[in-house]
Amino acid sequence: MYANSNGHRSRACVPPFGTLTSNGSTARDLLRIGRAGLGLVSLNEQGDGVAYVARLLYRVCEELSDGPSCVIELAPAVSGAVSLGERLRFVRRLLFSQTVRRADWWLFGHVRIARAQSYLPPAVRQPYGLFLHGIEIWDPRFATARNVELLSRARVRIANSRFTARRVAEQYPTIGTIDPCPLGLLDDASIDEPDAAVLSRVEPNSVVIAGRMSVAERYKGHDQLLEVWSHVVESVPSAQLVVVGRGDDSERLRSKAAHIGIADRVLFTGFVTNATLHELLRRAAMFAMPSRGEGFG
Repeated sequence: MYANSNGHRSRACVPPFGTLTSNGSTARDLLRIGRAGLGLVSLNEQGDGVAYVARLLYRVCEELSDGPSCVIELAPAVSGAVSLGERLRFVRRLLFSQTVRRADWWLFGHVRIARAQSYLPPAVRQPYGLFLHGIEIWDPRFATARNVELLSRARVRIANSRFTARRVAEQYPTIGTIDPCPLGLLDDASIDEPDAAVLSRVEPNSVVIAGRMSVAERYKGHDQLLEVWSHVVESVPSAQLVVVGRGDDSERLRSKAAHIGIADRVLFTGFVTNATLHELLRRAAMFAMPSRGEGFG
């Protein structure tokens, strides 16, 4: 899965995925041994980056093995929040699917949902692989014996970048090989028209930050950008901060911008389509992501 230039769009390409090695076997070899099952947070086209990676993984499995034989989604009803009932339903579906052998091995799109594998009876558990995004792995709260065992038992561990692979390996040197697999862009057949109403509010000297605004993920740097923006405006009065995304922390950030006195220089767009985001980035003077925890380094 990597970016193959095609204008400003790319597709999820198969060859690099087939060269990944872990514990003496390749991801392609795992697909050859039988039907792949996928455990994913969500395939929602309006989801965040994790959902986008889920669609990439689905596309790769589709191209390498004629499609996954079974797909189980957690699909939280509320963005950024997962209820106990949703978690239990995911575990029950995974237990049933592995008991009746709806797939021969599983690829989990996020390590947090892969933890469900640990709760299955040993006689039922099937081989599995993990996709590693970043901070969810090196968060100190993750380093329990059960989670380290989950990482160690995986047949293949795929990271979204060399940075993530290196940092996870440094933190967990005994878990085995971690294979970096740079992500690409889906070459979707249908591309929506950019949102003209949003674009009409974007000014020439704009700086774009795009990402989920979550109470649990304040490491992304939204607060820091807001706190320095008055100083930016002092130097460049026409500077505009464009905040793209949604989440349970967005209203607090809007209130903070108003309290600081920069509400007129900050545009909160909410969720935008890929077409609108592409155009926002094309028009922007700069992209900013002062995150302390992204797996892309």
